[in-house]
Amino acid sequence: MNTVPESKIRLGFKLKRDDFALDVDASLPADGITGIFGRSGAGKTTLLRLIAGLETPEEGMLEIAGDTLQDSEE
Repeated sequence: MNTVPESKIRLGFKLKRDDFALDVDASLPADGITGIFGRSGAGKTTLLRLIAGLETPEEGMLEIAGDTLQDSEE
C-alpha cells in the first residue's frame, strides 16, 4: 500500500500580557479552510499576528508540513 503523509500545520504559542493570556496548542490540516472564531478580545487577531511573526511569544513554535518556521527553543 502506498501512503502519502498528511500535510499538517502544528502550532503552539504562549503569550501573557497584563490583562490577557493566550495559550494555544493545535494541529490543523494544511489544506481546506480553517475558521477561527470567538468573542471580542478572545485573542483571534493576536493568534494570527503570532502565526505571521508580527508578535513575539514567550514560547512558540510553528511547523508546516514538517518544516519548522518558528521555534522559540532553537
